[in-house]
Amino acid sequence: MIARKDTDTEQLNQRLEKMSLDAYDAYISEGDLIPAHTVETYFKEFMKKEGLSKTNLVRGSGLDRTYAYQILNGLRHPSKDKLLALCIAGRMTLKEVQRTLKIGQTGILYPKDPRDAVIILCINNKIYSIDEINNILEQKGFEIIR
Repeated sequence: MIARKDTDTEQLNQRLEKMSLDAYDAYISEGDLIPAHTVETYFKEFMKKEGLSKTNLVRGSGLDRTYAYQILNGLRHPSKDKLLALCIAGRMTLKEVQRTLKIGQTGILYPKDPRDAVIILCINNKIYSIDEINNILEQKGFEIIR
């Protein structure tokens, strides 16, 4: 899978609206193309950039150790909550969290969803403890991150 680098999505959508299927090969051969991330590659790059080890990330996530390593090694397709736990343990910004959720194809955090809004507020306020976020979610009457 590939993604076009540094190009406005709206412009690409407009081009694709006018393009025939026969023009696909030419479209793909143009411009800067990069391999699309997988959850595994995105976390690998993120951990390298931030100087994080898998061990610390897994420990901070509160996830079962084996399951978390399987996610990070690309052997499991995680749920939204499992990805959130790893993102929070990695102290990701909201933008990084949303990117991870998109890559994992679990759906991003949606500000109109009350539970998601609480999680967004926690991330924006730099609350990076799963236990603390789960306490806040419970206090507000929402399901915890599992």
